[in-house]
Amino acid sequence: MISTSFAAGAYDLDDALTIAMPLPAARTDRVAFAGKAASAAAITTWHSFRELHAEYHDRVADRAHLDASEFHRICDVFTQIAAAYAVVANVGRNASERFLDHTLACFDRIPAIGRLLGDGLMSPHAFGRAVLETANIVDDDLLAAVDAEAAARRRSLSRVRARKGESASRNVSPVEHLRDFVAVVIDHLHRDAFIRRGPSPMRPARRRRG
Repeated sequence: MISTSFAAGAYDLDDALTIAMPLPAARTDRVAFAGKAASAAAITTWHSFRELHAEYHDRVADRAHLDASEFHRICDVFTQIAAAYAVVANVGRNASERFLDHTLACFDRIPAIGRLLGDGLMSPHAFGRAVLETANIVDDDLLAAVDAEAAARRRSLSRVRARKGESASRNVSPVEHLRDFVAVVIDHLHRDAFIRRGPSPMRPARRRRG
């Protein structure tokens, strides 16, 4: 048994995150247990994002530390934290940088969709797809509209499935069904002014070594 307790939506914790999940007592409980485990993984991922997000912005704001840091002369804060996470999580460079990309997007770009992750209503994989699908939207108002609408529709879908006793499909991106919605909005805007092509907007541009 995993000894824990956590209420969905309760983001202010004292000093520990605990999730109680009794192991299945009967064969009929196995699938339900797997679903609860998926929700727990989403919740713990959200909390990992929260801590990395706080560390990233604390380091960016601490100019005295940056000026005195030997590491900052070699690489920026994003690269520093991604490298540190790669070591403690035992993952490669690409995986750690992608995780930090998702971290920043969760709170700085699509926070409403990010709360779905924190409430265990979508998988980390699905959240990553949402990050990719919204990565090139650079107009703040359009991004906020897509974020809010996608999250609201996803929550509504989850409630309907819960009432029907169905298991939610956790691998469906919450903005996948909003492509037509986004296309209509973009038709009324100058595409080149609002849609950027290239690297993730969350990742700082790398400085060239001279």
